Amino acid sequence: MLSESTLNTRAQTIGTNIRAVGIKIYTIQFGDAPTTTQVNLMKNIATDPDSAHYFYAPTAAVLQDVFTEVANHLS
Repeated sequence: MLSESTLNTRAQTIGTNIRAVGIKIYTIQFGDAPTTTQVNLMKNIATDPDSAHYFYAPTAAVLQDVFTEVANHLS
């Protein structure tokens, strides 16, 4: 079984490789409040953690709004 740290490092590496070929990555956390480690991981994977590429949606209603916002960015 791989450690959380190893899995986080792999996820960040995959995110870096995907962004390197010009693909935008939007990350969305859904449900219970994420830990600081989880937020940092998802922000590091997102194309631009300080813009509209990282979202936290605690409820289904907020998640719907997030999907609408992402769709607006893509169109």
